[in-house]
Amino acid sequence: MQKKKNFRRRAALYFLLLLVLYLLQFSRGTRLRLWGVSPDLIPFLLAAAALFEGPYVGAALGLAAGLLTAVNSGAPEGLLALYYSLGCLGLGWFTARHMRRTLPAALLCGAALSSVKTLLTFFFFYALVYRAHSLGALVWSGYSLLFSALLAPLVYWAVKKIHSRFDEEEE
Repeated sequence: MQKKKNFRRRAALYFLLLLVLYLLQFSRGTRLRLWGVSPDLIPFLLAAAALFEGPYVGAALGLAAGLLTAVNSGAPEGLLALYYSLGCLGLGWFTARHMRRTLPAALLCGAALSSVKTLLTFFFFYALVYRAHSLGALVWSGYSLLFSALLAPLVYWAVKKIHSRFDEEEE
């Protein structure tokens, strides 16, 4: 019973952290900007959650993050929930078998998830709909990824603390 209660608490805290990052990223007045580039920390949160909790929790959190992000997205497709959930499912399976729960693994997985999301959004929305074949948008996405990677250890630390706090109580 205690294990199930701790899992619910962890899931609630992960969702609360997702909500805080979403509000920081998309609300007026709270968006971080440096030289015109803003970080996207949600993929790093999803990668860290998939790394610590496994593929199914990562996919569920990815679905929630995708639905939240699609609400504010200018893209009419609404496929961010699919991108995030399938990406987290794949990352969770891969990391469970081949990686340890370390900061470099979380950074690598977060960068991969963010890059795949950016490329899919660019090619299937901007390149096809607007016929915008500008590489400048991809360069700005690279700058955003670098800025996100600088702040991603804070997200990793938060996920690690949530996981370790409730994992210790189970033992």
